[in-house]
Amino acid sequence: NIISQLPVLEKNIPIIAIGGIVPNDVRPLLEAGVFGIAVSGAIGKASNPAKAFKEFQEQFQFQQI
Repeated sequence: NIISQLPVLEKNIPIIAIGGIVPNDVRPLLEAGVFGIAVSGAIGKASNPAKAFKEFQEQFQFQQI
């Protein structure tokens, strides 16, 4: 993938994943090397924003182990 090639190209570009992201997308995106993930729309538009936030938060937990 292009993200893994950036260090070889001596590029330090923070890649942010934006748009249409659901909780199950978090782990693959982070594993692909993205710098950050924008999920405010997914949380703000959810019928239960607190539940949506918790679902995203749970997906980020694996990074802290």
